[in-house]
Amino acid sequence: APLGTGGIRHYQWGIGLRPNGTELLPFRYSPYTREGSARDLLLPPDHAALEFYCTVRATTAAGIGVTASSPPFRVCTAVTNATVAVPATQSRTHELCATWAVDPADAGAGCVVRRAWAIGHRPLRTSVMDFVEAPAGAGACVRVPLRDGEEYYVTLQLQGASGVGAAFTSPPVYVDGSPPDIRDLRLRIVVAGAELAHGTAFAPPAGVANLTASWDVSEPHAANVSLRLEFLEDGVVVATAALDAAPHAGQHTVALPLAGNATYRCRAHAGNRAALATSGTSNAVLVDGTPPVAAGPVRDGRDPRADA
Repeated sequence: APLGTGGIRHYQWGIGLRPNGTELLPFRYSPYTREGSARDLLLPPDHAALEFYCTVRATTAAGIGVTASSPPFRVCTAVTNATVAVPATQSRTHELCATWAVDPADAGAGCVVRRAWAIGHRPLRTSVMDFVEAPAGAGACVRVPLRDGEEYYVTLQLQGASGVGAAFTSPPVYVDGSPPDIRDLRLRIVVAGAELAHGTAFAPPAGVANLTASWDVSEPHAANVSLRLEFLEDGVVVATAALDAAPHAGQHTVALPLAGNATYRCRAHAGNRAALATSGTSNAVLVDGTPPVAAGPVRDGRDPRADA
């Protein structure tokens, strides 16, 4: 009833954790109005998980009071601790997936009523996909066109029951849909300081030589590549080298005992950070340990053309 009618002299109101309770805000007078506000109210640390009640007491001039409590309500704050995760690099150019999580200990964790997510070229931007309702669960995938060699960000928007909201952005995801290209792969063998020529060399059995593989790899989206070199003797791998951050052009040398009349090659496997890989094989070098026959037609059992 309005003040001055029905014998009401004043109102009092308070806030508690149960009907008619005033644990958080003891009854305070509101003598001239039927509205009230409490600023800087100290709430329990776990207030996001609690229900609150507002209780009003009306008192007549004769000192007779009547009390009523509101339905339960919750105090919601914006989420301050949430994460959005994406792969650091991916090869897919038509789909992007992200996962997200809100810290259960966050004061606003229990108040989230709506989740939306978007994709852009920069944090908090929507140049690729505008905000859409996020499905229930801890993540989602969406088919969107992505350009090779570009970075993208996923932004998650969380809205609380009281209208407060917060946004969180993922680290960048880099799209690399093209494998590296091995443009050139060469094998050279040096015996006793002399480099072999024409793909054939004379070396006695068990002679030790330096086998040098040189490469030229095209990878436009990164300054280096992962490179695995395999040195083959008659098709069998006899030495390997793993270079995690190899330059686009370089060389690597291994020392190996040579086998007479054996053919040596180098096989390379080049990969980028999107886990796309390609392979290539070098030229062949024949280690000829058999001298030509001195009399009659000049022949060699291994390669007649080598000594002709």
